[in-house]
Order: sequence, then structure tokens, then C-alpha cells
Amino acid sequence: VINCAGPFVTTFAAMSRACIETGKHYCDITGEVDVIEAARAPDLSKAAADAGVAIMPAVGFDVVPTDCLVAHLLSRLPTATRLRIA
Repeated sequence: VINCAGPFVTTFAAMSRACIETGKHYCDITGEVDVIEAARAPDLSKAAADAGVAIMPAVGFDVVPTDCLVAHLLSRLPTATRLRIA
């Protein structure tokens, strides 16, 4: 399931649980921190793993490029302790 209907904070819980119950993988395009944190909750992670289901929030454009940029900068500046992207 590809969830493109935000705000994701109101759709994530029901959609991810339905995916786990039906054995379908889940991804969305959120950039909402609350959703990303909810996806890491131990009970959800265990239920997904037990069902063989991948729960992947934040696969949208607004998250992936900045994560890649941060990883690249970290490799180039390993002693950095802060990063501000503007």
C-alpha cells in the first residue's frame, strides 16, 4: 500500500495496522516526525516483523534527499556535531 493521503498523523495508525493484518507492505510519503517515530514503536515493529510486513514511512521526496545529504556530509565531516540545512 502506498499512502499518499495526509495528514499522515491521522491515517498512519489505521493504515499500518490494516496492512499488518492483511499481510501487505506499507509505505507513505510523509515528512511528519510523529509518524516516523510511531513506525519505530516496539509493538508495531514486532507485529510487522511477525507478519513479514515492511512498514516504511517517509519514502517521499522531502525526506530522502535530505537524509542522503546528511549521510554524505557525515562521511565528509566525521567530527561534525551539528548540521543546519536551510
